[in-house]
Amino acid sequence: MTPKQESEDLMNDLPIRPPQPKGCGFIKAEGQSCVNSALPPKVKTMSFRAELTHEMLDFAKKMLSKYGEFHPFGGVIKKDGDIAHVGAYAGKEFPLGQNLVDIMLDSFKEDARKEKIKAAAIVANVTITPPGKSKIDAIRICLDHKDNYSMQVFFPYILTKDLVVDNPFATKGLRFAFGNYKY
Repeated sequence: MTPKQESEDLMNDLPIRPPQPKGCGFIKAEGQSCVNSALPPKVKTMSFRAELTHEMLDFAKKMLSKYGEFHPFGGVIKKDGDIAHVGAYAGKEFPLGQNLVDIMLDSFKEDARKEKIKAAAIVANVTITPPGKSKIDAIRICLDHKDNYSMQVFFPYILTKDLVVDNPFATKGLRFAFGNYKY
């Protein structure tokens, strides 16, 4: 499958999603392994990309709606197929986002090396400038899969009284968990 076909496959899977309860976990700054909780069995008709993307997007939307922002967080598809949410703690109440990302990256790389996970995601609240457009706020979900697949999915949004999330677009991703890329 070409990257364009993979991207289209993900976009086709994104709109449909039954509600599910969420799990949450944390990684300590010392780089210890992920401590996370699995979610209930998932809908098997979605691709891993869509399922993990939905889990991450749902939580990001809740945080934006409630707080107007969020710290970077992540998620994994564990070896058994369960999805777990992942957070990081850097020892401060208001850490730099990059510090949290670095902690998650170390943990994801270690878990990938030990074959504990099939896929990983890092989610951040970003401002981007799409080609030919003005700056926009977006939820960025970076996905990396053990089968040499990675992509970044951007969900532009406007937050006034209510959160309005626009149609997503995707670009080639970075091999942050299963490759040698330094985020």
